[in-house]
Amino acid sequence: VENARLKSDTPFAPQILAVVDEDSVNHLAGQSRPLTFPLLYQSRAAFGRCGAPYGQALLDDVVSGRMNAPLQFFLAAWSLTERQREGLRKNRAPGTTRVWCHAPGYAGTDGLSAEGIRAATGFRVAPHRSESSAAIPTADGKAMLGLSESWGPTTNISPLFRVVPERGDRILATFGDGSPALVLRETQAGKDVFLATPAVSPPLIRGLARISGVHLYTD
Repeated sequence: VENARLKSDTPFAPQILAVVDEDSVNHLAGQSRPLTFPLLYQSRAAFGRCGAPYGQALLDDVVSGRMNAPLQFFLAAWSLTERQREGLRKNRAPGTTRVWCHAPGYAGTDGLSAEGIRAATGFRVAPHRSESSAAIPTADGKAMLGLSESWGPTTNISPLFRVVPERGDRILATFGDGSPALVLRETQAGKDVFLATPAVSPPLIRGLARISGVHLYTD
């Protein structure tokens, strides 16, 4: 399979990107496996079973505009420089859906701040603590994305945030206490999704692919 791809004259240009920032991983503390294992490791199995091709990309390739796709998952973007934020704004193709996972922009030059998340994503968040970090689909999430089951770690993750929704936001999943865990917002640039629980699932990816115009080859 690898030889066939290497000999192809057509570049691999999937419609789904799983984006990771190398520097952000340097900001992980010890004992971070409960966060990173579902978000960065198990997510590859979820993408592989979503029904469409996906590509793994470094954040700088998206920031520079070298790589683009209708559906982009920012799995690890805890630390974002102002240059990276500007590049993400400047090189965003119209109609793109961006899924901001866990706590993008949380680590900044001034330390750890929920305001950094708002500056990076546009979503206002607040600290959240729960015995389980799993997301439970709402009626809107079931109808819009076809979600039927909860997903994500069933243990407490720290830090963890809940979304503070604004007018027009659609709450597609919540934590056990009803706090928003998956929120969709439509803007002039496209769709922005905040996924607070550090995990993705094949049904979640499929549902977001459908509303982003991504072609699914199989269910």
